[in-house]
Amino acid sequence: ETGLNTLFVCKSSWLRHYLTTRFQNERLVIATISSVGNALRRSGLDTFDALIVDEGQDLMNYRDLQLLDSVLAGGFDDGQWYFFHDSNNQANLLDELEIGAFEWLKSKNNPTILPLNVNCRNTSNILKSVQKELTCDVGVPTLADGPEVIEFISDKESSVEELNKLIIELTDSELMPGAVTILSSRSIRKSIVSELPKETRKLISELDDYQVRKLPFEGITFSHIKDFKGLENDVIVLVDLVHPSKITKDGSKALHYVGMTRARAMLYCFWSA
Repeated sequence: ETGLNTLFVCKSSWLRHYLTTRFQNERLVIATISSVGNALRRSGLDTFDALIVDEGQDLMNYRDLQLLDSVLAGGFDDGQWYFFHDSNNQANLLDELEIGAFEWLKSKNNPTILPLNVNCRNTSNILKSVQKELTCDVGVPTLADGPEVIEFISDKESSVEELNKLIIELTDSELMPGAVTILSSRSIRKSIVSELPKETRKLISELDDYQVRKLPFEGITFSHIKDFKGLENDVIVLVDLVHPSKITKDGSKALHYVGMTRARAMLYCFWSA
């Protein structure tokens, strides 16, 4: 059906900016959950005809679901809506998932629940590595094997040295510089990236709300894993995380999972010793 005024909602402003640069349609409004009210007013509408939610595990709480219910024509009971989420591997990273809210949503409008088992982003080698290290379901690969995942486990000094070599190597390769993103569980000031030689450090720019709107990215970029959720790049260099075998039973695998699965083609993991 065409001509529906559609609201696309996510939690992250970075993801919103990223998607806005990729999709241009006068009937599609892309908004964060915090700006839904403004989006409705700017559109001059009382309600939207259809709703699409991405990274839905970040909005799986009564407060956010009730807001979305109020801006959708017919609400969740009678409206047209699509809710994409990964509550197994990415829950509680940006906001706490409420199980009761999930059950409430499933009771609305007799929704069709479809498990999305096909992975269209990562090469099979990346998926095998995620499966091996994190023992979680990552779907069936549709892409070729791709390069092997490279892992380093060493002390800080050696990691900095190897990271420096890698960045110089990637810069001198045929890759577009914007195809490489370094992801960390820490801010750039507390990351091993801050220990790199000045000349190498100059090659890396920290992504922010403004820079993420530019595609392709300009040069090698750095981001906190949480901020990069929902985004992707050809080459991901993961730093500052402990080896998955050292994650405590109560510890969340979400940061590791999100970080590793942002890579479309090549993945380098620098695990802390």
